[in-house]
Amino acid sequence: MTTPRVTIAMIAYKATATIAAAIDGALAQTVPCEILISDDASPDETFAVAQAHLASRPSDGMHQVILRRNEANQGVTGHLNTLLAMAHGEIVVLMAGDDISRPERIATLLQAFDADPDAQVIGSAVDEIDPQDQPLRQGVRGMPDRFGLDHFIRAGRLVTLLGATLAFRKTLFDRFGPLRGHAEDNLLTLRGALLGHGRCLPQALVMYRQSPGSLGQWLFARSDRRRCLQKGLYQ
Repeated sequence: MTTPRVTIAMIAYKATATIAAAIDGALAQTVPCEILISDDASPDETFAVAQAHLASRPSDGMHQVILRRNEANQGVTGHLNTLLAMAHGEIVVLMAGDDISRPERIATLLQAFDADPDAQVIGSAVDEIDPQDQPLRQGVRGMPDRFGLDHFIRAGRLVTLLGATLAFRKTLFDRFGPLRGHAEDNLLTLRGALLGHGRCLPQALVMYRQSPGSLGQWLFARSDRRRCLQKGLYQ
């Protein structure tokens, strides 16, 4: 089979109630993708629910889907390093097991990368939803349309793309090597600016879940990450 241009790296942890909707969002993409769905040794039924949900859906042959889980919890960057080492696509798109990507997400990102060859990392706005999928804030966007290292200098701090929206050229992993530390969004945004520049699209391509125990709150959030790690919400 032809290798898709895009690898979706979906990471999940304690996402029993939301993993099915996240998987549906990945499978709904309108261009062929390699989809890596990975559970980070959740202590609940996340993996079993994902396995049963995939089994219940007939394959249309568009996507190449791999479901896996870690034998031991690897943490955020360790988990991503495992998936990035497996990824075959030239573009990697991150997804979380409790967010929902809109069907046009991958096609829109590919169009943006193709139109801007120097863009190394691209994020987007999000529509925030609550645990019951009800809308909260719409079109939330924390970065300008285009940015480079000069943006960080003017800001006086490393303001980054929201990790739940991140897509990047795999060269950011191949050139710099494995991610280190706890925060993938800071590292990948900075790597993108070092090799070219970044973009933040105005379209809300992700429904970003807001709940106390969600990945969106303690995996991808730039604020309060230290507090969440200290409380042991993610190892």
